[in-house]
Amino acid sequence: MGERRWPRVYFGTNSKLLQTPGKIPVGNEKPEKTRVTRDDYIRDEEVKKWVLEHSNGKCGSCEKAPFYKYDNEPYLEVHHITPLSEGGADTVNNTVALCPNCHKEIHHGVNGANITRLIKKKRGKQ
Repeated sequence: MGERRWPRVYFGTNSKLLQTPGKIPVGNEKPEKTRVTRDDYIRDEEVKKWVLEHSNGKCGSCEKAPFYKYDNEPYLEVHHITPLSEGGADTVNNTVALCPNCHKEIHHGVNGANITRLIKKKRGKQ
């Protein structure tokens, strides 16, 4: 398995920025690097293509068309309803095309579980 390197920025909890509100941080002209390894799942590109093509250019949650890419295709991301890390399958039945906002909200927002429930309800997968 090949190793990929992902740039990541780390902020300590003792940050002076947190201790002195209003002060502009100096930053780092040459930030240090760290090496990170992680496991990735090998996805089926045909599933991804099919889900995007059959989304009709609309988010499977908010049903709005996102912005358009340089090739005039709508920008959507394919999301696994049951995550691969939780045993979910990489199949059409377990994926949905989402706009970036809905996708990020599912993974990082307080309303993520509700959005997932609504997607499952729409698909008859309660």
